[in-house]
Amino acid sequence: MAQLVRTRDAEWEGEAPDPGEALREGRQLQLKSGLAQILFRDGASVILEGPAVFSTATTNSGRLVRGLLVASCETERARGFAIATPHARVEDIGTQFAVDVREDGAAEFFVLSGQVVVTSTGGGDEQDPPRMQLSKGQGASVAAGGGRIASQGNIDLQRLAEYRKRVERISKPSAGIATRGLSIHYRADNVDGRGNPGTGTTTRLVNLATPGKHDGTIVAGSGVTRNSGQAGTPYEYGIVLTGNDQTHIQADTYQIAGGTNKVTGATWEFWLRADRGIKVNRGALYGEFPASNEHTRHYLRLDGIGSSTRALRYDEFSPSGGSATSDSQLHETGVFTQIVVTKSGDRMAFYKNGVAAGAVKSHSETYSGGAIVQTLFGKRASQNESFDGQFNIIRVYDRALKPSEVKANYQTERGNE
Repeated sequence: MAQLVRTRDAEWEGEAPDPGEALREGRQLQLKSGLAQILFRDGASVILEGPAVFSTATTNSGRLVRGLLVASCETERARGFAIATPHARVEDIGTQFAVDVREDGAAEFFVLSGQVVVTSTGGGDEQDPPRMQLSKGQGASVAAGGGRIASQGNIDLQRLAEYRKRVERISKPSAGIATRGLSIHYRADNVDGRGNPGTGTTTRLVNLATPGKHDGTIVAGSGVTRNSGQAGTPYEYGIVLTGNDQTHIQADTYQIAGGTNKVTGATWEFWLRADRGIKVNRGALYGEFPASNEHTRHYLRLDGIGSSTRALRYDEFSPSGGSATSDSQLHETGVFTQIVVTKSGDRMAFYKNGVAAGAVKSHSETYSGGAIVQTLFGKRASQNESFDGQFNIIRVYDRALKPSEVKANYQTERGNE
């Protein structure tokens, strides 16, 4: 009937299908985050974006209860492909279209190419339900409960580009983003978990690893900006922090696993740009802090451009037992970079743009401060070490990634360049 062709950054609720798996009639998929492509037997292709609930119906139809999908019907057999929503149905007339369903069942329909017919199925008139034909570039909506179909006229070009971007993104071959142990995943180009980039004064970040758990708040920052010349790259959008000792991102109730006092396995991945030159000992990336802020269960900090090292430092305070510092040249002013740190037992490894940056370091301390109550990105709570620049992507894992996984993460985001 249908087959799951491929996924990208996919996290599932309940039974997780495997790429290549056949999907029987009525199979329900609950995609928490990421993208999944489904190919129907009659030739239609559906790209589903989480959070979403979708089920197969026939060899040429499906049902979207919640979430966003883009359908492509490029073969003669796929003509007539249909998607049902709680209160409407859209049928293809040889086209590519998008459907976005809210939790209350209200739905929007957009035509990227060709034509579709939208039918309202919840308005009470079963003999002659409201219908509307839409052509390329047009949209319509049906409210919760069904009834009248409201025309949205022509869709703006940016929205059309965003839908096409989803199709292109899942089509790129790659090993995929590592998902096992992924606890936090923030993206400036998907701040709400529905594929929308942040704009202006955006303050909330949905945790794409587990939406609603460990979501983030941008505190006293400059929101999200779009970077010219970076279209189609991981750096197109950035969360701007101004380095004024107040701006940072706070994660909701998060602490890396591995025991209260000693972390044995973790990975921190940052896609970032340091702006205007980080001063020596200013460049906090991550830390977990008690209520008093005087100690840090562990923290990561970029040494400044004014320093000869331009290194990344890992430490636990208290106690003061030394730190693990990467080899030099890990970052530069005004240059977008992927920086990754892994901790496996007492071994610390550092990476730049998917490649190991110098030797593995040894670090062994046991935290002896107060209980952790807050986790911050871009600020070390009791020190003047705030980050000045942009975070484009942030990921935190409760395990140490392998070198091959670090490289795959980099290649996946950069499109295997």
